[in-house]
Amino acid sequence: PIVAKKIKKLKLVIVGARNRDSIRLNEKIRQLSIQSFVDIIGWQPLEKVKAYMLASKVCAIPYNDFEHTQTTVPHKLFQAMMCERPVLVSSVRPLKRIVEETDAGLVFRANDSTDLAQKLEEMFAEPGRILELGKNGRRAALGKYAWRNDASRLIGMYKDMEAFIQPHKTPDSCPEMERQPGGLKLV
Repeated sequence: PIVAKKIKKLKLVIVGARNRDSIRLNEKIRQLSIQSFVDIIGWQPLEKVKAYMLASKVCAIPYNDFEHTQTTVPHKLFQAMMCERPVLVSSVRPLKRIVEETDAGLVFRANDSTDLAQKLEEMFAEPGRILELGKNGRRAALGKYAWRNDASRLIGMYKDMEAFIQPHKTPDSCPEMERQPGGLKLV
């Protein structure tokens, strides 16, 4: 509620919430009396997600700190960057690394809603900075983080795997594998 007083015309749109999440979020929204500032939209096809991103000034990815989020990068990060929107992400390792490296947005402490609110206020305090962060993100999404670069790395990895597997087609000829009762074991 405090952020809504500091940022004019603030509207939080949560896109992709599942039914169970929507129920929990709506309860919290009612408790905080912030219904006029928040819209919850269910799952949307990619084209509509892009439209929501383009209609936003900032795209937030507020991942909580779990083992899974410490090792994965959501596509929505790069989608927002491609849409030239600055991102506000939690401090889980991969998000923090990419956003700080590219200067595509700000990072808040994971699981800390107060820090999220402060960083959001900071972003909106300088409208020119929002544009700059968005441009930085788009440049990175079209450059280092472009799919063509990932595709090349992935193809290279598959070729390396194929080169390794070809001479070792059977478990008997693979020195890294050992027969055991019930199957094979990597040694």
